[in-house]
Formats: sequence, C-alpha cells, structure tokens
Amino acid sequence: MINQEMVERLWEVGNETGEHLAFCLFDRRVLMPLSSLPDAVQRECDVEISEAEIVVKEAEGWFSFLGGAGENHDERGLPLYVISRIGLFLTLEREGWAGAELRRAAEMEEWMVDEVLTADDFTYLDDDLETLIVYEAARLQAASAGGSIPDRSGEIPKIEKNLAFLRGLREGGIPDRLKTAIQKASFRVRANNDITRVWLLDMDRGQLRAGYSPFVSFSGTSWTAESGFSGNGIRWRETIGAAIAHGNGEDLPIRIPGLLLREGCPAPSRPLRPAEYTKIWNESDLEGYLKTWADLKGERRCLNCYGPISPPVTERKRFCGDKCRNAAKQRRYRERNPEAAERAQAKYWRSLGDLETEEEPS
Repeated sequence: MINQEMVERLWEVGNETGEHLAFCLFDRRVLMPLSSLPDAVQRECDVEISEAEIVVKEAEGWFSFLGGAGENHDERGLPLYVISRIGLFLTLEREGWAGAELRRAAEMEEWMVDEVLTADDFTYLDDDLETLIVYEAARLQAASAGGSIPDRSGEIPKIEKNLAFLRGLREGGIPDRLKTAIQKASFRVRANNDITRVWLLDMDRGQLRAGYSPFVSFSGTSWTAESGFSGNGIRWRETIGAAIAHGNGEDLPIRIPGLLLREGCPAPSRPLRPAEYTKIWNESDLEGYLKTWADLKGERRCLNCYGPISPPVTERKRFCGDKCRNAAKQRRYRERNPEAAERAQAKYWRSLGDLETEEEPS
C-alpha cells in the first residue's frame, strides 16, 4: 500500500527547503554518469563494482549507455532504475546465471519500461496540469472499462467533472489561487506513479530472485514486497515457446529453482539431495516439460503467440504474420498479468483518492 503520509511529508519538506523532490527513476532524460555509478551501486545494492567492470557489463548486454549525463551533459550514463539492476545481476551471476540469460532478462525489462512503465498514463510529463489531465483520463478509462477491483463505475460522473474542470484550466489558464493546489496535486500523482512503477518492476524482478527465468509462465502467481515471488503450475508450452523465441538462435536454457533445463535435459543448478530432486521433479511437472519439449523441438517460434513460424524461415523472421507483429507492439504487461495489474491499479486508485473540483484541487 502506498504510504500517503510519506508523500505528504515529502511535499512539506519541499516547501520547507524551497525545492521539491523530483520523481524520475524511469525517466531516461535523467542519467547517472558513469563516473558516479560505482558509488551509486555500492550505496543502493551494497555490492562493489568498478567503472571498468561496468563498461564490461555494458558490452555483455546488461544495459546500454546513453549520452547527455553529467553537469555539462557530455558524459555517458544510465537511467536510475538500472542501478538496482546491476546489483541484482551481479547476484544472479554469482549464482550461476549465464551471460545469455542475463542479456535476455535485461531486454525483457527494457521492454517493460518502454511499453508499460513510461507509456500511456505512466508517461513522464513536465507540465503539472497535463500530468493531472492524463491521470484523470486514465481513471475515467479504468472506471468505464468495467470489471475493475473494486467497481468504480459509480465514480464516473465525478471523474468526468474533474476532467472537464482541468481541461477548462488548460484552455483558460490557471488562476493564481489554484497554482499551489495544482502543483501539490501533480506532486502526489508523480510520487504515486513512481512508487507504482517500482512496485510493478519488483514483481518481475522477484521472479528472477526466486530462481525462474523471466519468460517462465505460470497458471498462478503471487508476490509481496515482504515474502517475494511464488508461482505454481508452470505452463510448459508457453514457457518453452518463449525460450525458443527469445533465444533468437541461441541455446537459451529455462531456469527453475534448483534445475537448469536445456535441450530437453534437466540438470541441477546446485547440489540436490535425491528427495529434493524428486520433489522439484513432481512439483514442476518435468514429465510435462519433456513431453512438450519433444513436441516443439527444433521449431522457430513466433515472439508473440509462440506458435511455429511457417516456411520460409529466415534469420530476420521473428513473427508468424503481420497480426502477431502488430500485437507484439501493442501488448501490455497488464494484459499478460490481468489479476496482478488489477490489484496494482486498485491499490493505486484507492491510495490517490479524488481530485476535488468543487473548490480547489488538493
């Protein structure tokens, strides 16, 4: 649950110091210079890495440097969310994760950032009023869609009134008496957006910390900040299809806690007692894995539906057709994980409350 008291206190601190905190963890316009990254990783992740080692990790595909960092905007740097990725990947590397696995995990996380965490209602906007308009428009869309948890359809008239009020300010200008209220309301939205972005990203990273490849698909999952990630009922056809698709010609293994699955051959990723091996075998339905692998062996798979790609198969052909190519561009994390996304959205909307248009936004 988002701590609104903390958000309010951050606003008050900004008023006291004359400079409000900027929320920009996933904003690629805000970069940590390469020269500052070792200290940043040490502080945030409590692991040591040198500047030279960070350059090596970029070559290995953990991230890509961007230009424009530093006081003079003439250095290379990384967005702030990548700092914690470096710490996580160093831990996974020590646990035996191979370079190809970490590279694919980084690519999937970047897709998540591009398509979900900085898109649509999560887009970073500099204008306070536009931030509030996008927020209210997203609330209206969610309330009108139906099936949300909880049902917010009864709030539609009030949200529509809020939205009309804000759009009126955009047309006519913000009166002086409302400027502080607009600034405070947009501060709340930006704070809660960044908190929610972190929450959603940690859900995905929790799967890696639990010992699963990022493309492993489950019948059901759960995640909390306190207890971490757990999944049950691995969907082997989707998982193997995803491994083939994301492998892009590489031998990309499937990792589950205690085992590494490659080319239909399960192998322990750490020492296992016979009873523990048997338990993992049964709970993960490895018989199903072997059968499914035999069915799919040797096929190139579509990156969207994971179905076989029909001939002629070329190196650049990654989708089975235009329909899947377009669907892959539009696909959203919240569509792939509807229950988790609805719970996240429900907490998000409940924590933010309503913008009051009867008097002043607050």
